[in-house]
Amino acid sequence: MMTLLDAFHSFEDPRTKTMNISNLLSCANTLGLTEKYPTIVRILETIQAEHEQIDYETFLKQLTTSLGNVRQPEGRKVLFNLIDTEGKGKVTFEDLKALAKEVGHIISDDDLQEIIQNITKNETISLEEFE
Repeated sequence: MMTLLDAFHSFEDPRTKTMNISNLLSCANTLGLTEKYPTIVRILETIQAEHEQIDYETFLKQLTTSLGNVRQPEGRKVLFNLIDTEGKGKVTFEDLKALAKEVGHIISDDDLQEIIQNITKNETISLEEFE
């Protein structure tokens, strides 16, 4: 999250105190970050759909809203949908493994499988089980 906020300031127009999200996404694509951080790119694309130019406060609010507050049911649903990248209505082992890799968390396949088994008797996690 801090990297995104630092990126905002790097691309901020000092006269208007706003940033063009297209520039940030273009830079991320050039650096190969779109494959490495697809969840963040999806969030930025969602924000871009609403705001071509955005100020810092709105950017921060949009990021926070997009990531969801996991203490609230709606926030857990937002997080679930971010993990369920294909919109299958379920989170799979592959989804969790991709998320762990994306956020830089090293976790074994056995540990991921154990997490799933602690949540559900199935091989996938539904939204209801996720909450």
